[in-house]
Amino acid sequence: MKPRYVMVLCWAWILCVFLKMAFYEDLEKGEARTVFIPKGVPVSQVASLLEEEGIASAHLFRLFVFFAQKEKVVAGRYRIPPGRSIYRIVRELESGPPQEKVTFPEGLTSAQMAQILEEKGICESKEYLELVAHPEAFRKEWLQGISHLEGFLFPDTYYLSVPSSPQEVIAMQLEQFEKLIIPLY
Repeated sequence: MKPRYVMVLCWAWILCVFLKMAFYEDLEKGEARTVFIPKGVPVSQVASLLEEEGIASAHLFRLFVFFAQKEKVVAGRYRIPPGRSIYRIVRELESGPPQEKVTFPEGLTSAQMAQILEEKGICESKEYLELVAHPEAFRKEWLQGISHLEGFLFPDTYYLSVPSSPQEVIAMQLEQFEKLIIPLY
């Protein structure tokens, strides 16, 4: 009877440790890390990505997802501080990356757009402006012979993931330009 009692206590202790780490361990120590979850990635691979970034234990993440019967995560770029509880991480991955509404009024220069993006925490203005000066980075037939993207960055309201790469932001702006302006010519 005694060995059985010890075994039950050990399992109860393991369960308590798991529950504490999954639900209540929310220390949020250190600097937030960015992790990109591609579309269609299975949860087991998401667990590995989180562990590689030092955000959460892959084993605990898989165990929590198994018991909580969570099978899907929303693809996107996430900024997660290390030490965040697995429960909160799973909730965030289920609801999708945070989105920021960014409006570029007509008449803004690329430098002003870059400043807005940096203020909203989407990307660094320096990186954005470097890409604006290199239109060859964007494979658009109608950009051939263009030396600068100034004037092709469509002013509109965009919902962007925080953070996003400058490449993604400019690609969205160029797609809007191509969709709305190019047909007029």
